[in-house]
Amino acid sequence: MKLSANGVPDETQELIFRTLKVKYSWTCESVYEDRFRDLFETHGTRSPFYFSFGPIAMQYRQKCTYFGWFKEEPYMTGGQIADKAEFQISMVSQI
Repeated sequence: MKLSANGVPDETQELIFRTLKVKYSWTCESVYEDRFRDLFETHGTRSPFYFSFGPIAMQYRQKCTYFGWFKEEPYMTGGQIADKAEFQISMVSQI
């Protein structure tokens, strides 16, 4: 919300997009390399992704569905335990 020169709130109607942020903790390096790395390197932040957490038809399915682009390139960070790491994805959904 912005304030005008006289301190009056100036609210304009804008679209509000839903955000998805998922963190995969304690991932084995081999799982990341085999399943996710090629996908992230091929598509990166340029291609859209579709996530549906409601695979069966129900009344709340639309609220469990996300379609959009990653906000930043996913990357893996190492942990203190050998062969365990984590990565996270974040995106803004267009639907």
